[in-house]
Amino acid sequence: MPTIELVPDDAPLAQGDILSGLKLYSTQRSWKEDGGSAGESKAALCLVVSRPCVVSHKKHLTVVAIDVLQNARPPNDDFEAAVTYLETLRDGEGAPDVFYLGGLPNKAGRFCARLDQFHDVEVPVESSQRQEFVRRCRVARLHTDFTRDLHSRLFGSFVSLGFNDYGWMCDDDLNWVIVQGQSQRSKFAAEKMRQSGFGGGAPIGEKKMAALMTQLEAFEAEGVRRQALQAPTKNPEGEQPK
Repeated sequence: MPTIELVPDDAPLAQGDILSGLKLYSTQRSWKEDGGSAGESKAALCLVVSRPCVVSHKKHLTVVAIDVLQNARPPNDDFEAAVTYLETLRDGEGAPDVFYLGGLPNKAGRFCARLDQFHDVEVPVESSQRQEFVRRCRVARLHTDFTRDLHSRLFGSFVSLGFNDYGWMCDDDLNWVIVQGQSQRSKFAAEKMRQSGFGGGAPIGEKKMAALMTQLEAFEAEGVRRQALQAPTKNPEGEQPK
C-alpha cells in the first residue's frame, strides 16, 4: 500500500490527514520579557497528529509541519541504491524526527513530516463548517498502516537519545575501531601506489574510501582527546605530580 491515500470529500477529519493552506506559527524570542512574538512558518502543509477523539470534535488540533524533502535522490543511480535509499527514508534511519511521505497529489517533489515542529491550530467546531474546512484544506491521508507507524515514530523521536557516531564507545572498542581503520587506510595507500606504478590510475572505490577516512579521523580525534584527559598534568614549575 502507498504511504498516503485519497479519501472522499465527505470523510470526517482524522488523524493522519494532510492539510494545506493553514498558517503555522512558532514563538520567536521566547526568552524576552514580553514572552516573544509569533513567527510564521514557511511550511504550507501539515499533518494532523492529535488522537482520534480529539480530532472528532475538539476546537484545537495538534499538527506537525510538512517540508519538501531536500536531496531526494540516492547518490548512485542504480536499482539497489534506489530501493535502499527509499527504505531508509521510510524507516527514519538516522533521522527519527523525519517521517517520509513521498509524493503528494498535485504537488511537485517529495515530502516529509517534521516530528520536531509541532503547532496548535484552531478549526471549526460546528459540523457543516468543519466539513467545509476539511473539503477545502485536506490534500490526502496517511494509509492506516502508516498512521500506526506514526504512533511509534512519534514516540521514538522523543525517546531516542541521539548518540553521536564515535563518542559513545568504551576505550577498548574505540581503539579496536581505530586500529581497523588505520589498517584499511594503509592497505588502500599501498594499493594506490602499486596501481599508479603500473599506470593503472586510482583504485576502485576511492570516493568511498575518502568518506571512510573522514569518519576515521573523527574516531582518531576522539582517541586523542581521551588520551589527553588521562595524561598526568604538570604543576606550575613544570614537574610531574608525585
